[in-house]
Amino acid sequence: KFYLKIDNFAAERAHTHSFTYTANNGKITATCTAGCDKGYDTTPLTLTLTAPASLVYDGNAKVFTFADGEAAAWTGAGLELPTFEYYLDKPETPWLDGLDGDPIAAAEGYVVMIRVGVKTAKVEFNIDKATPYIKTNPEPTDIVYGKKLSDSTLFGGYVQVSSTNTTQVGGLFEWKLGDTIPALSDSETTEYDVTFTPADTNNYNTVSCKVKIKVTHTHNPVKVN
Repeated sequence: KFYLKIDNFAAERAHTHSFTYTANNGKITATCTAGCDKGYDTTPLTLTLTAPASLVYDGNAKVFTFADGEAAAWTGAGLELPTFEYYLDKPETPWLDGLDGDPIAAAEGYVVMIRVGVKTAKVEFNIDKATPYIKTNPEPTDIVYGKKLSDSTLFGGYVQVSSTNTTQVGGLFEWKLGDTIPALSDSETTEYDVTFTPADTNNYNTVSCKVKIKVTHTHNPVKVN
């Protein structure tokens, strides 16, 4: 999600014509205000700003780009291309809280300052945490009747970035209600909630799955003739 805050900016660029620049609805628009008697540039020239392809953490930069062909049209008209500067924590002035590189990590309060000469527009946006995908559920060790779920160790299981991105996400599986004592009738039948807590909690949400467990009798059978 992102919001456009408009700082009305008007400036004349070095060109055969004069232009007024405005920012509205995610676009920077250059409007010819003088020198348009030959019919060239009488229609406002617009440059569409494309929001980041994804505003969910995936390890890649979330940056604004120009729509196909529009940057060439902008420069072809002799206009200066806008530049983008990224900041964090919604700076009151653009030189505060500078960001070292493009925004990548999940966080609230990113700001991109869009500049044309000395004029600017400001767009605020957030990058949301990613919800990892449990590809393979963990396996629990067996417990003896009367023991708690927490007495069973969860092992294995594979968690990845998404259903299509197989990069592993490190973390820990734990029983959600570890004090639960399963009955013999629950053995390999009842499903219990297991929570996966990612190691990188800054960029990933916790997720859960359901796991069955084997409950054995408390006595050891004796083989007799």
